[in-house]
Amino acid sequence: RPIHIGMTPQISSDQKLRVASINLSNNTAFYKDRSKAVMFEAKKKNIEVLLLQEIAQGEKENLRNLAVQAGFKHSYISPSIVVRQHGSVGSSTGIFSRYPLENSDEMNLTAMHGSTKGSYATVQFNGHSIFMLSVHLLRGAESGYIRLKQATLIEETAARLSHGGKAIVGGTLNDVPDGDSVRYLKGRKASSETKSAFWVDATEGSDIEDHPTTRYNSLLGREAADNNGIQFPELIPERKVDYLLSRGWVYGTTGMPMDPELFGISQSKEGLGVSDHYGVLADFWFPPKNTH
Repeated sequence: RPIHIGMTPQISSDQKLRVASINLSNNTAFYKDRSKAVMFEAKKKNIEVLLLQEIAQGEKENLRNLAVQAGFKHSYISPSIVVRQHGSVGSSTGIFSRYPLENSDEMNLTAMHGSTKGSYATVQFNGHSIFMLSVHLLRGAESGYIRLKQATLIEETAARLSHGGKAIVGGTLNDVPDGDSVRYLKGRKASSETKSAFWVDATEGSDIEDHPTTRYNSLLGREAADNNGIQFPELIPERKVDYLLSRGWVYGTTGMPMDPELFGISQSKEGLGVSDHYGVLADFWFPPKNTH
């Protein structure tokens, strides 16, 4: 059986950076309990960098406090708040880390109405400077051309600010795997107008490569559908729209993702799923720079 991503050789845990990304759903139902459940799961799973989307406006400090209790002493949350067309709760993105964050800032993912600002920061691990991004691309079937532009901005920002180093992006891209934004990031869509990109999907070759990350049939999913005027959420096809990607041709080399799993599979104490999305976690190989 061939070795592929997800079937990796034995590598010691101190050479792996464990990263997870999840859309927390800014639906206010039991938000504190769901946040607590996410942080507990992140601690239990030994996550070192946690990328979050849909951070509710009024929950930033609570989330930071929960993060510190879970061992994430360093955090950055984008200050700009976006209220979507069918929503009422402001939404931000954020990065929570066990390691200090350097050069953290928000990034403008186009000036289009409803575009959530992304977050980025650099983490030092085993001598590597790793550029981390948490993003939430614009939703809507009619917004594919905007998401493609947003994907090019992710690549351009990583190329400019990673200084030739490695980069990891996590978030809700709101596109299925054959959507233009995902194809662009994976190097499957080129353009004469912008530089090509190549990012490796952490789930590639694994058992969860095609696993949906939407959860329309959950309580939160049904509420979100209702907010969007959808009467039968059980008829919505579940889709993969959340991703964790490593920049560059990292197969078998530094930055390679390994052993992906779904993240956000726990329940809050109310018995509610932590989100209307599943997240993704993976280990990324960053051996000490002074060894070969």
